[in-house]
Amino acid sequence: ISFVDNDSLLVPPPSVLSRLTQHNKSDKGILLWLAACAEYHSEHPVSRAIVNATRVALGGDDVSCSNEGVRVSNFHVVVAEGVECLVSLSGWGERWVRVGCRSFAMGSDNDYNVNEGDLTEKADAEVARLRHNGQIAVYVSASDDVSSSSSSSNDNTINDELSSLHDTTAQPRTQRQHLIGVLGVVDPPQSEAK
Repeated sequence: ISFVDNDSLLVPPPSVLSRLTQHNKSDKGILLWLAACAEYHSEHPVSRAIVNATRVALGGDDVSCSNEGVRVSNFHVVVAEGVECLVSLSGWGERWVRVGCRSFAMGSDNDYNVNEGDLTEKADAEVARLRHNGQIAVYVSASDDVSSSSSSSNDNTINDELSSLHDTTAQPRTQRQHLIGVLGVVDPPQSEAK
């Protein structure tokens, strides 16, 4: 797995950071952790590679850190685009995480922070390099904390809206996404052919 990351944009919850630090993976850990949260329920080979790398980084099978109170919900697949889920933890907030192609992970040019332009250019260059070397590359993004924009008086409306993500015909939520990084996964049949 290869990385271009923007860990400074998003600090992991203390419980996750503690596990990452124990295994000397804090520099790349949040990228893997968020990607594994989104990819955990998928059987796609790229998903399995991301989840397996996260198992190594976190030192165990609990890749979402559910034992530390992290809740992953509203898993949604957009065919040929990517996957998204809502990652939440009391005191840390709720963030939509997307893993997939650039347009899906980052949304339209109006949906991501223009200050991230340099990172986006670095990520695009890394994706080109990875693909040139026969690897599969995916972008990883996370939204701002969406829990702060909701109040207890409209929780039922929000929950109804979020539950629609289980419908495979539903469209993904629109929210401002921040590029966290790029993961590159070796495709063994292509790599061995070179």
